[in-house]
Amino acid sequence: MPKKNIKNFDGLKIWLVIVVSILSISILVYMVSITMNAFKKHRFIGKDQETITVQGRGEVYAAPDLGMMVFSVINEGKTVAEVVEQNTRAMNEVIEVLKETGVLAEDLKTTAFDLYPRYDYLEERGKRVLVGYEISQRLEVKIRDLDKLGLILQAATEAGANQMGSLSFIVDDEEGYKKQARELAIKDANQKALEIVSQLGLEITGIKSFTESISPAYFTGYEAVPKTDSSVEIETGQNKIEVLVNIVYKIED
Repeated sequence: MPKKNIKNFDGLKIWLVIVVSILSISILVYMVSITMNAFKKHRFIGKDQETITVQGRGEVYAAPDLGMMVFSVINEGKTVAEVVEQNTRAMNEVIEVLKETGVLAEDLKTTAFDLYPRYDYLEERGKRVLVGYEISQRLEVKIRDLDKLGLILQAATEAGANQMGSLSFIVDDEEGYKKQARELAIKDANQKALEIVSQLGLEITGIKSFTESISPAYFTGYEAVPKTDSSVEIETGQNKIEVLVNIVYKIED
């Protein structure tokens, strides 16, 4: 074989070796990259390696400044006209008395006006017979001066309200108390999170998400205490306002 052809052949072999080597290295790098990615995916499947979720609770107590009460007037009669007339007269008197005690007109709201037929079962006839009607009217009252609560209850019953119920005490403006409870809940969650990551040897790097739930203010009950002057004193107690927060913290080694 001529020397020139031999040199060309040797050069071609060198280039082929170089090309094959480059391709081999490229393939190797690609396979290593795929393997590492697959390993990372497999490592975190079904696991939350980068976050922890902590719940915090905050509670505050507030003295209620509003009372809510429902007064009802219930009457029975033989005709619709009779029971409507009786009930209207009695309820109007109740409303007038409530206004005289200081209840504002805008704090009075009729929530129900129901009329029902009344039947008796006559065994000798084997059927029901209409004997009259029953009417019920309910009035929701917002009481702003809680010192007058006992007086209002007594005045309403004396005026003709023959059923009372749904007494509750509320805080008119809860936003300030909710803010305080939220601050306490966040502080509680932060303290718990710091304790957890410290025990695990990790660090908090940020917050991924935050949610909260606020329980409506409620009171645990009231006590009606007869006073020496024959009026009724109501102990309102305090309302509990509770906020729960769930915070997802970002963590790292």
